[in-house]
Amino acid sequence: MRDLRLIQHVVALVRLAWTPGRTLLTCVDGLASYVTAFRKAFREKVHTGRRGRPPYRLPRGVLLGQVVKNHSGRRLVGIVRRVVWGSLGRVHRVLRRTGTGQQIHTSYIERLNATSRSRLASLVRRGRGLAHRVETLESGMDLVGTVYNSRTVHRSLRLSVPGGTPRWQERTPAMAARWADRVWSVQRSRSQGGVGEIKRFSLSAGWSAGERGSVDLDDRPRSTTSGTPARCGLAAGRSRPRSASARRTGSPDGYPYRR
Repeated sequence: MRDLRLIQHVVALVRLAWTPGRTLLTCVDGLASYVTAFRKAFREKVHTGRRGRPPYRLPRGVLLGQVVKNHSGRRLVGIVRRVVWGSLGRVHRVLRRTGTGQQIHTSYIERLNATSRSRLASLVRRGRGLAHRVETLESGMDLVGTVYNSRTVHRSLRLSVPGGTPRWQERTPAMAARWADRVWSVQRSRSQGGVGEIKRFSLSAGWSAGERGSVDLDDRPRSTTSGTPARCGLAAGRSRPRSASARRTGSPDGYPYRR
């Protein structure tokens, strides 16, 4: 649940990562707490030499846009895009220069939230796999982030190879940011050095908005004697081995089919 305390903590991290003097464009949704948190985090005192409390001002390079969605029941009836700080012309110039869109939007953070919810059970809405400890959630997010950035190839990041076979060079976000020269294995991503490199990459560049590509089975568990892929449900294309009752009834969950 989003509250003012959580939002202030996130905005404080954005303030620490921002370099004064550089243009920063942030787009948020219609929750009023975002505007309050950004104002408290980015405001600066103006020393006038007079007695009393000095006034505050906002840095010139900080731009804040807001997307307000109007609903009628559960149906979306309208979207209002407005500039809270700065001007609409400056916002559009930043969007064109960075190639991140043509209007104020929150697509990237929504895509990130959807990726996190689809890959981590404790973030699923109305699910049963809740995380009872903060450490469990943090470890899961670290694992999702490292595998997403270093192991998963994205269709939007692939490069065309003229006259080559194959036609495309598949890339991960780490390869696109020149943090890696190949697709890492899961073992490499989970190693101490790999996690440290990709975590620094995640904090500095963020996750890509690309689509999830195909993942091969090179990282299946290996047998300690022969070196061949271990027998498991993943190797057979299933999430888990079928039980004896499942093989006997022909049903994936072991229960007879209803005619």
